[in-house]
Amino acid sequence: SFKMLATAAVLLFTTFTSLGTGFHVDSIISSGWPRGCQDLFRQGKIFEDHYIVYPDASLPSIIFCSQDDSMEPLPNDTDRKPARNCLDLLQAGNTVNRPYLIYPNNNLPIPTDPVLVFCEQETDGGGWTVIQNRFDGAEDFYRPWDNYFYGFGSVTEEHYLGNENIATITGQSVNELRVDLEDWDGETAYAHYQVFHVGTSGTSYQLQVIFYDGTAGDSLMYNNAGQLFSTYDVDNDPWYMNCAER
Repeated sequence: SFKMLATAAVLLFTTFTSLGTGFHVDSIISSGWPRGCQDLFRQGKIFEDHYIVYPDASLPSIIFCSQDDSMEPLPNDTDRKPARNCLDLLQAGNTVNRPYLIYPNNNLPIPTDPVLVFCEQETDGGGWTVIQNRFDGAEDFYRPWDNYFYGFGSVTEEHYLGNENIATITGQSVNELRVDLEDWDGETAYAHYQVFHVGTSGTSYQLQVIFYDGTAGDSLMYNNAGQLFSTYDVDNDPWYMNCAER
């Protein structure tokens, strides 16, 4: 099963930082980090420049890529399978909490439409794709439909992954949802749902959650299962007023 993590708490993240200035940081790449210029050209990096790569998938190196390098051979290239989510990455040996690129559509041999996500690889066995993080109010979540369609914020800070991305990821197989909460006194609680699905745009991103366990109480399944997504400018909820309005 795939795992999704929605957080509304203070969580500690390992923020990826550049190894220097003047370089394109392209090391946040799915289950196969870029090992050389061919990987980078495949991802559309067609300009000549310096890049950070991981030749041995652990230690970074800075190399210069040009058009002449676009066909350089790479070992075991046909064995690489792009990660669809953070659970794929965990199973491939990526155990560090940090941003990664995933390929929810998983189009082989050349994956398309990568999505940058933060992977929580320690909580409850790891493999969680963070779809929302709120902890200090720095990001405004009172936004219109289009913002929630595409997503907003930074994956290392407060953010929302985007309804299209969430629908694509959860549309592949059975998913789990975990919501972690922490109050200002440091008290924590969580809600876990064994089945989690968000419908396509044609269903207005209808929410399905069942089989709750946890310590936070089941307000999500009781009040929101089957609900359509609403924002202050697009009202899809059944109430006579718009629940998304302040």
